[in-house]
Amino acid sequence: MTDTASGADRAGRSAPTAGDRRGFWLMVASAILFGGTFVPSQAALDDMNPVSVVAVRFWVAALVLVPLLVRDREQARAPVAGRFAGPLIAGTVNTVGFITISAALERTTASNTAFLSSLSVVVVPIVVLVATRTRPPKAVLAGVALAVAGSYVMTGATLHIGTGDGLALLDALIASGHILSVAYFAPRLASAWFNVGQLAVSAIVATPLLLLTGLGDVTGRALLLAALCGVAQAVALTFQIAGQRRLSPTSSVLVLLLVPVTGAVMGWWLTDDTLTGGDLLGGALIIASVLTVRLVPAGSRRRPVADPGDTIGSPG
Repeated sequence: MTDTASGADRAGRSAPTAGDRRGFWLMVASAILFGGTFVPSQAALDDMNPVSVVAVRFWVAALVLVPLLVRDREQARAPVAGRFAGPLIAGTVNTVGFITISAALERTTASNTAFLSSLSVVVVPIVVLVATRTRPPKAVLAGVALAVAGSYVMTGATLHIGTGDGLALLDALIASGHILSVAYFAPRLASAWFNVGQLAVSAIVATPLLLLTGLGDVTGRALLLAALCGVAQAVALTFQIAGQRRLSPTSSVLVLLLVPVTGAVMGWWLTDDTLTGGDLLGGALIIASVLTVRLVPAGSRRRPVADPGDTIGSPG
């Protein structure tokens, strides 16, 4: 009887649940949307400066999601620990990350920046291991190895570390902080409150910096492109938070490595960018690393969290 029950338990733990599948595909959709902002954001930077593009992007994203906050206002008012700390921490970390990676791009190559900042895929499981003393499943470790190899091959990065490269490494730490803050607060806070809150914090943090940097050449074209990035940011963040309710932080950061892959494909499709053999091989390795998330036993993943405000990602 014991052996039979144990076998059934193992079978149940290894079977993916509806919540697991939904979480995975929500994260995939989030990564594709984030990656899709690369081309319009780059085009907006032809006129406006990085800080002004970031400010417009986050203000638009926050305003897009305000109707959800109004709809779920009773839930958002509920007294919950971390109600203000969550959006403040996540929003501030996210903004600092955007500024850091912009500074890195000014001082080193785009390939080095892309590769070194992607090392958040290594940082997150290390932090989780230290914090919980729980070793990631073997499938996840294999995915991390494939992700690092794929990112290196795809970007063609060099190993020389200069100031810009150091900033890109710092961005990897900051990006890890955002993933972990979402993993911690998303299951505890109403989705609409957390989404709008962190986007508003990001916008508020970025706005005073405009006094130092100026706006650049504010054209209608640049404003429209930045606004479109804001709409995509709002939807992508909503998907990310709903997905992270169901996946572990390490699985989540693996899936988000689809962002540069999507960006490269969009650049090839919409601009004159070319895809080299290294791009294709690296992208294939990253996609393989993402697919390892589907091999993680269900018992090792984050359990779905019921949230009346999370209509997109509710289990079922």
